[in-house]
Amino acid sequence: MIEDSMRIWTKSAGVLLLVAAGALVGGCEPTPAFLEQWANTDGSEERFAGYLRDPSVSHEVRVKALELLIRQWSYSTNMFSGGALLREMPDPAERDAVIRDVLPLITPGLREERGVASVREALVALREGTDTAAVQAEIDAALAIYINEIWSPCLVTSGAGSAEALLNLLPPALVLPRLTSVMRESTPADLDCFVSNINDVAWFATSAEMAQAYVERYNAGTITDHPQARYTFAEYSVEFSGVPAIREFYFTKIAEPTVDPLHLNFMLDALAQNPQPEDRARYVTLLSVPNLIRWTAFDMLIKLGGSEGLEQGLSSLPDSGPFNYYDGEMLPNGFKLAAENIACNRPRLSELGDYARQAFERHLDDANQNSRALSLVCLKAHGNAQTVTRLTEWVAALGSAPVPTPEGFGGISYQELGAEVIQAIQTRLAAPPPAAQPAEGSR
Repeated sequence: MIEDSMRIWTKSAGVLLLVAAGALVGGCEPTPAFLEQWANTDGSEERFAGYLRDPSVSHEVRVKALELLIRQWSYSTNMFSGGALLREMPDPAERDAVIRDVLPLITPGLREERGVASVREALVALREGTDTAAVQAEIDAALAIYINEIWSPCLVTSGAGSAEALLNLLPPALVLPRLTSVMRESTPADLDCFVSNINDVAWFATSAEMAQAYVERYNAGTITDHPQARYTFAEYSVEFSGVPAIREFYFTKIAEPTVDPLHLNFMLDALAQNPQPEDRARYVTLLSVPNLIRWTAFDMLIKLGGSEGLEQGLSSLPDSGPFNYYDGEMLPNGFKLAAENIACNRPRLSELGDYARQAFERHLDDANQNSRALSLVCLKAHGNAQTVTRLTEWVAALGSAPVPTPEGFGGISYQELGAEVIQAIQTRLAAPPPAAQPAEGSR
C-alpha cells in the first residue's frame, strides 16, 4: 500500500498527472491497472467512487475501485456511512456481484496486524450496503473469521468493527462455539476481560448455550481470587437473566449457606428486578431456608401476588425447623426479632392496607405455630382498634395456663405475646399523627 505521505503532492502536480494519464489511455475505458496508479493520491476517493456509480464501467474496474477505497479506508470511510456509496450504484445485482468479488481480496487483511480494524469496519459497511441475505451471509462468514480466529477477550476494540458490535450483528450460530469456549475454558484473566469488555450483546438474553456455559464456569470456581473481578463475573449473569437456566441457578445458589454475600445480594436484586410468574413456587421453597433469605422470599411472594401472595406465604411457612436466625447467628429470640424488624416491617405490607390485617387475624388460629406466631407479631404494625378487641378475646380464650410460643421467641407464652401486641397497637393508635411536611418551595 502506498504511504499516505503521497498526499502531500501539490495540486498542480496532481493536475499534470491527470493530463498525462488521460493522454495515455486516449479516452479508452479505464482498466484495473489504470486505477492502481491513482491509489492514495489527492481526490482518488472521489475518482473511485465515480467509477462505482458509473453504469458504463466494467465489473472488473468496479471491483478494483471498491478494493482501493477499502485499502485507503481512513480517507473513504465517510463515503460508506450507512452503506450510502454502495446503494448509489444503479444496478443492485451488479452491486452485489462487486461486493462478492471484493471479499476474497480484502478478507486476508483480517489476519494482518496493521489494518485489521479498517477491514472489519469496511466489511460492516459492505453489509449495510446490500439487502440481499445471501450476500450478507457471505460477509458475516468473513466477519466471523475475526471473532473465531483473531479476536481475544483482552483485545479492546471500538467502533462499528469492535468485537461487541460484531457480536450484536452476526448470527449467533457463527460465533457461539468460540464464545462458549471462552466462557468455559479461558484463563481467569481472559474471562475477566470478557465480562468487562463484552457486556451489551442483545442476543445473550435468550441464549441457553451462553447461559449454560456461564453456570458451568461459575460452578467450576475457576474464576479469579480478586473480589472485584469475582463480583463483576457474578454481575455479568444479568446478560442472561431472562434464560430459565440462569433463574434456576440463582434460586439454587441463594439457598446455599456458603454463597458469597455480594453475589447473593446481586442475585436477589436480579430476580426482584425481572420477576416471572413461575418464581412464586421457587420463593415458597426458599421459605424453608434457615436464614434471613426466607424473609426475602416472604416479601417477594407479597410483591408478586399481593394479598394472595401474603396468604400463600403465611400458609407455606414450614411448621418445623429453626426460625431463630438473626443478625448472623441463632438467637434465643431470633424469630421474634426477625418478625418485628424484617418480615412484618415491609412497605409492601402497608401497601396492602386492611387486607394485611385481615390475613394476619385469620392466621391467629393457624395450626402451623410458626405462621400463627408471625401473624401475631405482624399485628403490632398492622392491627387496628378492631384487632385489639379480637386479641383481647383471643388471649382470654387461651386460658390461664401458659401456651408456649415456637422456638425463637425467648420462651414467652402466647398470652404474654398477645398482651404485648395489644399494648403496641394501643400505643400506636394513641400517638399523634406525624406532622405534615411543608410543600416544596414554601417557608
